[in-house]
Amino acid sequence: MFSDVNPLMASLKSRPGQEQDLNSNVWVERIFTDKHHYPTDWRASLPLLRTSLMRVVMRAERLSLLKMFSIHTVDVSCSIVAALLAVQVLNYFDPAKSLSSVSAQERVAYSVFLAISVFVLNVFAASLHAQKIERETLVVFRVQTTLARWLNSFVLNMSRDAKAKFPTGDIVNLAQTDARHIAEFFAHAAVDFPVLFVSVSLIVAVMWQIVGPPALVALLILILQIPVSMFFSWLGQRLHGELMRRSDARLTLVTEWVQAARLVRYFGWTQQFVKDIRSAAKKEFLQDLKLKGHYSSSFGLSTSWWMLVALGVFAGFLWFHEKKSASQVFAAIWLSSILGQQLNPLPWFVRILSEARVGARRMENIFQAKVQSEEFAARGFLVPPEHVHSLEEIFDARNISFELRDVWVEWQESSQPALRGVSVTIPAGALTAIVGPVGAGKSVLLQTLMGEMTPSRGEVLLHAEIQNSDSSWQKIVWPVHSAQTLEFLRRYQTFVPQEAFVAAASVRENIPLRYLNASEKTENLDTQVVNALARAQLSSDIGSFPAGLSTELGERGVNLSGGQKQRLSLARAVFARRPLVFLDDPLSAVDTETEDKLVEALLKDEWKPPTTVLWATHRLAHLALAEKIVVLDQGCVVEVGSWLELSRAGSRLHQILSSLRGSSLGAGQEL
Repeated sequence: MFSDVNPLMASLKSRPGQEQDLNSNVWVERIFTDKHHYPTDWRASLPLLRTSLMRVVMRAERLSLLKMFSIHTVDVSCSIVAALLAVQVLNYFDPAKSLSSVSAQERVAYSVFLAISVFVLNVFAASLHAQKIERETLVVFRVQTTLARWLNSFVLNMSRDAKAKFPTGDIVNLAQTDARHIAEFFAHAAVDFPVLFVSVSLIVAVMWQIVGPPALVALLILILQIPVSMFFSWLGQRLHGELMRRSDARLTLVTEWVQAARLVRYFGWTQQFVKDIRSAAKKEFLQDLKLKGHYSSSFGLSTSWWMLVALGVFAGFLWFHEKKSASQVFAAIWLSSILGQQLNPLPWFVRILSEARVGARRMENIFQAKVQSEEFAARGFLVPPEHVHSLEEIFDARNISFELRDVWVEWQESSQPALRGVSVTIPAGALTAIVGPVGAGKSVLLQTLMGEMTPSRGEVLLHAEIQNSDSSWQKIVWPVHSAQTLEFLRRYQTFVPQEAFVAAASVRENIPLRYLNASEKTENLDTQVVNALARAQLSSDIGSFPAGLSTELGERGVNLSGGQKQRLSLARAVFARRPLVFLDDPLSAVDTETEDKLVEALLKDEWKPPTTVLWATHRLAHLALAEKIVVLDQGCVVEVGSWLELSRAGSRLHQILSSLRGSSLGAGQEL
């Protein structure tokens, strides 16, 4: 491990580290190149992840665990053999032994040989222990990384209702703290605990051979420790579970405070948030003190347990009226100390087991939530097997359109459906505007078309032409709410939400929405980013930033205004260059002049046919650009047509606009 790391550290004295530095490190590569049995797709293990996450990891790491078990067992065996050889040295100098036929020189020579053997065995045992530590480190990284990756992938595929049940703090804790506890359990306790039983059995057997019946007393004292350890395990599990709950409460409060920092400051809620966070942190700290007291008590008991074993052996000498030689007494003490070394980590095993079990149950609770594909299957939304395509076989897509058939979106917590009997077609290669009053269901309709919301009734069909591997074009009609169609959409669509997401990264990284190392910051990439920013009318703003494209935008884009965030999100969509664009009121925070420029650059130029654009909007000035306008009111489609048809007096759209703004339809008006 260190032979790999030391050259890396030397090379980083005069330059910052990059991802490729780690990729070239042999030891780092071993984290995932070592033979293991993790499935390539987390979905394959999902049924078992929901019932026994620990069993999934055990199966995947069984080879590594077996190797570590073997190494540790040989390590302990070497220590026991070394103890027996040391006892043999004492036997050669014991006056009670009849060794008159052996000369003093021979005794000294043989004793020196035995002493050297003891030394070599201990060095070999230390070497084995070092190998075990290296494998433990690999297992910790692999298990923690794999669990976090599975959890993140699962959360991305959770249904909307399931996501609402789990606060951000819970998921962050699961991906970090709980995954680490489970990883440490498998790297340490899952191996050391079985070795503990093997080593105890070996040591007791050897003690029986040397001291006879008094070894039974040692065994009884060891058995007595089992219920004591079980009690500490039960208590530690309860204390740790409560600590995690209090930690989640504090983390949730901190997350809410960070996300709404400006709002909290504007309304003068800072002191209340500080008070709540301090109270939650105090409760967490007090619980942590209880847990530390529990661990200290159990550790103190375990460290003194070997002394009880040794005293028990001596008590056995008296009870059985055994007369033992100095070498036998020495052997009993040495073996008891080895036994103590094996027993010392027992409270730690108990602690880490309780932490891992709590973490595993919390993760299993997450994994028991429904994923989107399960929701789709429950509604009967499946692509016929003969139409199933691998995305690797699809080279391009064009003429994407949608067909909604009597679509209802109903929520259990609300008696008012979000969508009611929506039946409409979205044409390919055209701009379709979705308008209506606040709460009419525009965003819900967009999310239903994107597959993020599952209809409670009805269905949504995707029509498209795909290019196969043989360059031929094929027409497809797939239900949107299926795993295959979602995968297809996420490859060929782009989305601009009403509330723009901004990563805590540079402008250059926010546009492609990925972190870049030095080798990826190319001139070609910068050209594409600059062009996207120009289309989104953000060039002059970025030009005024102190570091240009390298300017850090801060947590949640704290350094940007609302309009700049929306334009950054639009630039991201331009950079993606997809044939399907969803726009959820992306111009709500920009002024009229900027809106005109954006419409000219994007809707008239960048996203002109054959791009399919769906635009949910409150802004009225440019509705005439839409080939089709869908008017929603209270979740129902009340009117469909062109601007020429719907802007006439007497139309439902005209009535809605007139009721909100009078009879005038001037530029810049909003619903």
